[in-house]
Amino acid sequence: MSIPAPFDHFRRTHFTPAQLADPNFSGPAADPDQDGYTNLVEHFFAMDPTVPGKSPSYQSELVEDGDSIYCEFHFRYSLDAVDVTFKLEVSPDSTVWSSATGHYELINSFDHADRTRTLVYRSQLSEQPREFFRLALTAE
Repeated sequence: MSIPAPFDHFRRTHFTPAQLADPNFSGPAADPDQDGYTNLVEHFFAMDPTVPGKSPSYQSELVEDGDSIYCEFHFRYSLDAVDVTFKLEVSPDSTVWSSATGHYELINSFDHADRTRTLVYRSQLSEQPREFFRLALTAE
């Protein structure tokens, strides 16, 4: 018995045999529930790709700690999505993106009973008038 790759297991869990045969419905770039999130994104965030309305579990907030103010970014992802890598990126203008390595620091990580994990990243506010960040996902 072969063990399916994580994305294939995700697909088999959520789609019928007819839907599995159609990559425009069950492929990684497809969005069958038309909620704006591809199947790959829904796999990473442990969402149901056939039910619209749920958003990925993430948030950002400003946090005061002593005399400093930080931007914190929290997100929750599926531990089963080992075939998807993520990278936090920053931009001064939301056009040119670069790695947030050295800019955002992982400050907390905790696992949940439903095989998801929450990560918390923190960055001290920069001198830039504004700054954008995003989570870039890549299928392996």
